[in-house]
Amino acid sequence: MAHKVLILAMGLSFLIAGSNDRPKSERGFKYRGKPIHPDCISQLLLSESRSLSLKNFRSSSGFQEWEGRPGFLIAEYPEQEFKGRRPYFAYLLIGQSDSTFIMWTEEWGGGTGRFSNILFVDKSADELRLVKALGEGDRCNGGIIGAQLKGSDLYYSRDTTPMGIIEEADEKVDLVAYEDLENSAASCVAQVKYRYSLVDHSDELISMTLAGKLSDQEDWTDRYTHQSCFNKVFNAYVDAGKTELSRDELNEFVREFMKECLGRQ
Repeated sequence: MAHKVLILAMGLSFLIAGSNDRPKSERGFKYRGKPIHPDCISQLLLSESRSLSLKNFRSSSGFQEWEGRPGFLIAEYPEQEFKGRRPYFAYLLIGQSDSTFIMWTEEWGGGTGRFSNILFVDKSADELRLVKALGEGDRCNGGIIGAQLKGSDLYYSRDTTPMGIIEEADEKVDLVAYEDLENSAASCVAQVKYRYSLVDHSDELISMTLAGKLSDQEDWTDRYTHQSCFNKVFNAYVDAGKTELSRDELNEFVREFMKECLGRQ
């Protein structure tokens, strides 16, 4: 499956336990009076046990607020510089449900991919535990572009590609990504909005927004068997002002694509 957010306050009170200097209780996503290091979350994701000891945590990197991305905390790794740019891991706290914190993460390891995810992380006195991840995306291939907590529902959005649009429909279509339709992490054509329930843990598509008209590009569009035809169907929707699609309307779009481009009724 490639960026808009309600932020809960991160800093609240901190209480010190007696002589051993361990936290007895601490409100907010903090440890020993400081926001939790982004590298903690990075290491948590790599942990086979899906847990991490804050007491034993060590990092070679500092962290700071991410300039230009309000609310995000970012850790950069200068020991692995790439043409003047540093790999990084960052997170934005979206909200909290009991002892579980919900966060939007962004990561770049130095390659072409820039990966994002939404995590549910449980925090006890001195331990983090990964409860759930909603699925990693890379830019247009499902990259997170917005998240907001409203009551017991988490609303979040992802970028998607032509192939991603087809894959979101209820009816499954036998197509090959990168052959029949564009599916690269640079092929953003729509944004998909989802609702995740903190009550029953259901995850559903709410709507899809078409980003704007598509144009055939010489020596590119013709690499994909059905891309030019897809563009025509897509543009007809945009011309008609049908850019905000419900699930039923998305299914209708895919049926129209199947009829016009695949010759199926």
